[in-house]
Amino acid sequence: MNEQNTGYAQGIGSSDIGAFADNLAESLDRQMKIAFQPEERKFLRRFSSTEVAGLLRVSTSNLRNRHKDGSFPEVFTDGRGHRFYTAEEVDDLRNILARTGKNADSYLPGRREGDRLQVISVVNFKGGSSQNNRYYSSCAALCLTRLPRTRLGFRSTGQSDNLFWLSA
Repeated sequence: MNEQNTGYAQGIGSSDIGAFADNLAESLDRQMKIAFQPEERKFLRRFSSTEVAGLLRVSTSNLRNRHKDGSFPEVFTDGRGHRFYTAEEVDDLRNILARTGKNADSYLPGRREGDRLQVISVVNFKGGSSQNNRYYSSCAALCLTRLPRTRLGFRSTGQSDNLFWLSA
């Protein structure tokens, strides 16, 4: 009986498997370089006027009126007329409010002389990527509210290489 009549396919040799593996590795490497180009940079997204009003502790109408009267610089506006702000622009608005607002200290929050040290602890027993995302989101929120001398330490329980400190 020959192999054509048995209905079984011929086996693949180990040299063929090695060639397929090399070909697959090269294809994956090419795809990775296309998707994650080393010269590309990631940028923090822009924030909506509602988010910025919340960060600055002002109303959206106050924000809109300050743009209309020229006391705030113009920012990116989409086709629908909605304003979007970079983190640097939020910081600029915060400084303008501190110079021109009624309660300057409220626009530049942070510890003052005599304030007690605040400690924030986050515990998440779930683990995985949501745990890291919660930590990173906490860091972003604290940095955007511009708390001076803020020090944040994160350590993922499963990965010791995720230990780092951020200071603002």
